[in-house]
Amino acid sequence: MMFKVDYSKATSLLPEGEYEVYISDARTATTKGGTPYMSLEYTIRDDVEQQHGGWRIHESFFKGRESGAYNIRRIQQLCKCAELPDGEEYPGEEELLSALGGQSLRIVVGHRVSNYSGENEAIVRFYKPSNAERPAIASLTPVDDNEDLPF
Repeated sequence: MMFKVDYSKATSLLPEGEYEVYISDARTATTKGGTPYMSLEYTIRDDVEQQHGGWRIHESFFKGRESGAYNIRRIQQLCKCAELPDGEEYPGEEELLSALGGQSLRIVVGHRVSNYSGENEAIVRFYKPSNAERPAIASLTPVDDNEDLPF
């Protein structure tokens, strides 16, 4: 099979548009400067007919400097589009992020100039509920604790 190098097709910037995604990573993290934040990574679904399946985009939620609170309206919109149950209470960030992990939704991606690098970067502009079927989850086979294992 012939392979031709074509630089015009080499890009690391996710094009603007709307994508069916699932939340592949949701956790708390801390910046090098010690600022805590919530970190979410969305993976573009490759089981849905769309371009860029498998690509990832990252989003961080920081607390406001003056308010000391997260952007609750944005987080509520994310939870609604990820179809977390209305009225469900989570004791803290870790539990909320755990509930968001693996959820499907649509994101609208835009571009902006990064405050840090000065280059264009892809960002999540807003969320929408998923139009696609939920991905099938493989069934797990329980392990027999009485079975002799080779290790």
